[in-house]
Amino acid sequence: MCGPHDRLQRASRSHRGRSADGGYLREQGLSATQDLLTRDAGIQAIRGENEDMALGASQALGARGIEQWDGGSGVVVVGADGLVPGMQAVRSGLADREHRRE
Repeated sequence: MCGPHDRLQRASRSHRGRSADGGYLREQGLSATQDLLTRDAGIQAIRGENEDMALGASQALGARGIEQWDGGSGVVVVGADGLVPGMQAVRSGLADREHRRE
């Protein structure tokens, strides 16, 4: 078993070049993730450049019934930047936690 950080690194190495433009908006993150899942249903990790894109990715996974990381399995979804939507998602239980870049 590996943690989310390990899984994200392995997914990054095995899926290089697979990307979609989430436009820094939740709706576009949703659409971009839907496109990625159409091309590759075996995605292990998704990294959004901000929380809105990551939350859109989470919505796309949920709509397909794809489980998100639970500590042992599922797709890892990571957002960055420490924006208010990400913090609200953590508080409401939609996201586990945030890490800030120093």
